[in-house]
Amino acid sequence: MAVTSFSINSARSQVVDFSSPFFSTSLGIMVRARDTASPIGAFMWPLHWSMWLGVFAALHLTALFLTLYEWRSPYGLTPRGRNRGTVFSYSSALNLCYAILFGRTVSSKTPKCPTGRLLMNLWAIFCLLVLSSYTANLAAVMVGDKTFEELSGIHDPKLHHPSQGFRFGTVWESSAEAYIKKSFPEMHAHMRRHSAPTTPHGVAMLTSDPPKLNAFIMDKSLLDYEVSIDADCKLLTVGKPFAIEGYGIGLPQNSPLTSNLSEFISRYKSSGFIDVLHDKWYKMVPCGKRVFAVTETLQMGIYHFSGLFVLLCLGLGSALLSLLGEHVFYRLALPRIRRGNRLQYWLHTSQRIHRALNSEPPDGPERRGPEEQQQDMPVTPEGTGEWTRVRRAVVKQRRVRFLLEPALAAAGKDAEGAGPAEGPVWLCSDGWPPAALPTGAPRPGELKELEEHIAGARKRLRQALLRREKLLTQLRGGARDRPLRLLQAYAEAPGTAP
Repeated sequence: MAVTSFSINSARSQVVDFSSPFFSTSLGIMVRARDTASPIGAFMWPLHWSMWLGVFAALHLTALFLTLYEWRSPYGLTPRGRNRGTVFSYSSALNLCYAILFGRTVSSKTPKCPTGRLLMNLWAIFCLLVLSSYTANLAAVMVGDKTFEELSGIHDPKLHHPSQGFRFGTVWESSAEAYIKKSFPEMHAHMRRHSAPTTPHGVAMLTSDPPKLNAFIMDKSLLDYEVSIDADCKLLTVGKPFAIEGYGIGLPQNSPLTSNLSEFISRYKSSGFIDVLHDKWYKMVPCGKRVFAVTETLQMGIYHFSGLFVLLCLGLGSALLSLLGEHVFYRLALPRIRRGNRLQYWLHTSQRIHRALNSEPPDGPERRGPEEQQQDMPVTPEGTGEWTRVRRAVVKQRRVRFLLEPALAAAGKDAEGAGPAEGPVWLCSDGWPPAALPTGAPRPGELKELEEHIAGARKRLRQALLRREKLLTQLRGGARDRPLRLLQAYAEAPGTAP
């Protein structure tokens, strides 16, 4: 009597008798999984590339609708809403959406209208769910990628037309070899030199370093058992099973025990005893010894996050390109837009661009010699502090105007209504033409004449500034009443010394 994994086939049935089959099985293919280092973009694996694109597309779309709702609402953070000093532009919406997505705490403008706040909270819920799913999958994905030979079955082209270095085999003189020899002679000729004497020996050839086999073909029941007891979890069966067969008990021909054994096997199968035995040996926890090494495997090193460091370096490079773009926009595009008198209103897009287009450009200090700087010094120090306060008050009001019409058009009307400037144009700091500069000793009374001339120039300057402020007040509806009152008080004050 032979009780083992004895497959019933026609060749064996000619020399021995078999009982009724007590277990049905088939042939299968076993391969070895290889642990590979995580690539540079492993941190993006928890989400599919379509999900990454969808998240960032949803971010920019949400920012766009936040801006539209805020500018269409009567209570929005816009000049039309409550005449606020700041506005909620598309740049502000992008900054807010990115801050919510990445959980960074930065100073950002928030929408004021109820619709915008509702949309902002919905975006926060969306980001919470996405980040929770990403965090849950990150550790499992970055443990390490396992690669293996993907074989669809016995008809896979890798087996029928093996490449250089691809080795597979089975057990000598086994039912698996007999089936392949009969059905696929060319495949059998290639795998004959790579076969093993026993199943454990073939598994050892598959798990050795370096592996001597890339695939091992044998009874699937035996392969499943080897996979379940593998301590390193490196073995797995792939492909569809083929060549269905059964295990039977071998007996000599015409043995009287054949019918009795077949009767007992039928009784055990009907009572479920065979299934109990199967569950005892096959339903064990796979890779049970692997649990002790889980803590070591989950420790992620710097190579797991190497893609993040590369992303940070790319961000630094893109920041330099952005800085270059800012300079190009400031030097080339901004003056051209100013000259064209078009596209002056940018509050809905960027408050910074609107301020740059609708405010006076800063003029750099003129380079002059020390002698000219000394000649520009005032002779009498009276009234210097008061005049400085007046100028600061005027300059303070030259900020960007959050009006619906461009400030450049108002400035053009101001220039047309003001007319030509009164008074002569002095080419030199002391008030004399270059050809008439005195070179000798000072004349008697020359200092007094210069003081009177400076006083007259300052008076004309104050009158011009006062006229300018009156025109701006008429154009802008009293937006600059405070510096106007200050200039009037200063001009009408009795006995104001220059």
